[in-house]
Amino acid sequence: MHNLDNSPPLAGANLESAPGTQIAQAGGLDSPLANQYGIVVLPTMFLVGPDGKVISRTVQIATVEDEIKKLLK
Repeated sequence: MHNLDNSPPLAGANLESAPGTQIAQAGGLDSPLANQYGIVVLPTMFLVGPDGKVISRTVQIATVEDEIKKLLK
C-alpha cells in the first residue's frame, strides 16, 4: 500500500491494521511516486494479477469484486 499523505506518521497510525507493506512519500499528487504510477486522484486502486502485473488502473471499489470474478473464470 502506498501512502501519499503529507504527514506519514499520522497516516501510518491510521493504517496500522491494514495488511501488507506500506510505503509513505510526502508530496501528495505531486510526489515522484504519484507521477511514476500516473495517480491523479485519491484514492486510486490498481488490480494486480497473481504474476504481479497490473491488470487495471481504472478499477473502482464498486466494481472490483466483479472484475476479480471475471479473472477467476
